[in-house]
Amino acid sequence: MQADQPGPVLEVRGLRTVFDGRGGRETVAVDDASFDVAPGQCLAVVGESGSGKSTLARSVLRLVEPTAGRVRYRGTDLTALDRRALRPYRRHLQMIFQDPYASLHPRQSVLRLVSEPWRIHRDLMPEDPCARVAELLEQVGMPPAVIDMHPTQLSGGQRQRVAIARALGLEPDVLVLDEPVSALDVSIQAQVIALLMELQQSLGLTYLFISHDLALVRLVASEVIVMHHGVFVETGTTERVFEDPRDEYTRSLLAASPHL
Repeated sequence: MQADQPGPVLEVRGLRTVFDGRGGRETVAVDDASFDVAPGQCLAVVGESGSGKSTLARSVLRLVEPTAGRVRYRGTDLTALDRRALRPYRRHLQMIFQDPYASLHPRQSVLRLVSEPWRIHRDLMPEDPCARVAELLEQVGMPPAVIDMHPTQLSGGQRQRVAIARALGLEPDVLVLDEPVSALDVSIQAQVIALLMELQQSLGLTYLFISHDLALVRLVASEVIVMHHGVFVETGTTERVFEDPRDEYTRSLLAASPHL
């Protein structure tokens, strides 16, 4: 991870993502999104399914190309870089996807899955990849014995831990977490969230946390963005948004959440 620098880790300004649809119709998935993420912060983006929050996350990382706007990482405009110039920056911003059953290749061993990013970022290849993978697995609470196993032999929670280990192998300082526990059994969700919070503290990570689970967001995030139809309808500290919501959509989301 990079040493602390003044200012936001991420600065997003006027981000807009538009998809072409049938009959020439356009769908505006993200419209004029602007926000900052401070070092070590957990910023949450909440909203119903289809609100645009996952597209926002992918647009920030340029996994989906934004139509307009700017994304700056520690002052560097990522949206101005071509694919080759962008590659060195990808190691610093990693994503944990919602479904660990889809994000891990079922025919590859855990060893190959976790070490795969080093084949792209060769400057980070450790002298002993196997030993480093074992260290990463231990860091996410996995026993060394799983190193030769395949995802089909693991539970959902174990798969997500492997996905987290894979991301940590590149020593990022930003993790974009797209509904990281929603595909897991309720009994496992708390364990994975506890792991993510522990890693944030021990490694000084910055999180952009995408979720529809308001009770979870209240637990993990310091600030919240509420999204509706691709637009930010409310932003603020977690305490203020939950205790004094100012937008009708935010109030409806809070009223519909049974665990608040």
